Amino acid sequence: MAQEKEAVFITTDKDFFHTIPHLYKNHFGVVVINLRQPNKFNMLEKITWALSNIDFTDFESKVLLLRDNNYTLLNKD
Repeated sequence: MAQEKEAVFITTDKDFFHTIPHLYKNHFGVVVINLRQPNKFNMLEKITWALSNIDFTDFESKVLLLRDNNYTLLNKD
């Protein structure tokens, strides 16, 4: 559905971090939230941080993994 809507896909399923780049050559971006305590407050805090610190204007075909204390950004390469 995210592909149809040309939207960034947000999930808590860490498997998407590794599989999306292999399943879709081009996509509109994926954000994976992987927290020890993934409640709505902590998830919203991570999304807010990402919106303030990551350039989403050029996010096509990138995958962002947000963890408690760090993040990993995979570029299409």
